[in-house]
Amino acid sequence: MLGKVGLFDPADAKNHIRLRPDHYQSEVRLESFDQGLSQALSGMIATDLYAEADTKARRAVAGGDMASARSILQPWAEEVGLLQGAAKLALTLCDAFLFVPAPLRGP
Repeated sequence: MLGKVGLFDPADAKNHIRLRPDHYQSEVRLESFDQGLSQALSGMIATDLYAEADTKARRAVAGGDMASARSILQPWAEEVGLLQGAAKLALTLCDAFLFVPAPLRGP
């Protein structure tokens, strides 16, 4: 729904992170990373507040009122942005891994 009202675009460069291939042993995605993000996002949308906001936003979109839909979903977009920022930072600092990490190298 965030994408539908223009609050999130997965193709936008700001939503990507440059990963260093030398930090990874393979291109096999780690299920733990995907599950962690899925759990965090599922926790957000499983609340009554989100369900209410989603219903109101869908009504607004159906009525052609995109501005109201954006306004209703803005707090959720900000929460997703915070989660995304934390994930980007963890990936950049190698505190989280999207792929199997490479073994540590000596000096």
